[in-house]
Amino acid sequence: MATDAEIHSALLAIYSRLDVIEGKVTIIARTDRDKLLKVLEDVVTADPMIGRVYLALDGKKNQDQIVKELASAKATISRKLTKMSREYGIVEVAAEASNSKIYRHNREMEEVLHLSAKVEKWLEKIAKAQAGPAKPAGKAARAKGAAKR
Repeated sequence: MATDAEIHSALLAIYSRLDVIEGKVTIIARTDRDKLLKVLEDVVTADPMIGRVYLALDGKKNQDQIVKELASAKATISRKLTKMSREYGIVEVAAEASNSKIYRHNREMEEVLHLSAKVEKWLEKIAKAQAGPAKPAGKAARAKGAAKR
């Protein structure tokens, strides 16, 4: 059985290694910031649910609460969270609560890329594009408006 000192020493080594990894991730994210943002914008544009899920994460709600908030299927939300965690590294598991995980934004990616604000803008852009351009009034509508004056 390991002593308290050995366990403490092992934990310090793990934390030290994690700090090194996080530092490398931060450097890479800062160096390739524009490329990363473009890739993530393309991801959100192709699948806006990823953006909506990202914005719903607060490190407190479990998957079931996010499913309910977004009125989506549990399997869909689970797939999006897995993709966001494993493929893009923008979310991480904060805790596990009875058969459901609690996710939060990856702190380094959020800090370096300011993703929440970017995702909000991307989703607004998508919503505007789906709404279509405003149609200018035709000659008949303008003449009708002039006749009322």
